Amino acid sequence: MVDESTNISTLVRERLAGHPFDNVEIRVLDELIRRDNGWWYVPVQASERLSEVNPYYELLATVEEELDESGLNVLLVPTLPE
Repeated sequence: MVDESTNISTLVRERLAGHPFDNVEIRVLDELIRRDNGWWYVPVQASERLSEVNPYYELLATVEEELDESGLNVLLVPTLPE
């Protein structure tokens, strides 16, 4: 599963890189990626707290849709920045 989660992590990073977001870095938390019933759960974290979360969630949904079009079931799970 390590190789599969690494591939998913890379794909998610590539898709996120294609959608810059207000000078905020969105990190993939590799160590928390898991697969359950055919779905990949990929925790992501913005580098700072956001004043407006709706555009952030829309961006995550766009990336999920792009991955779905590639035949992958991926849910991006937002986590709070430290």
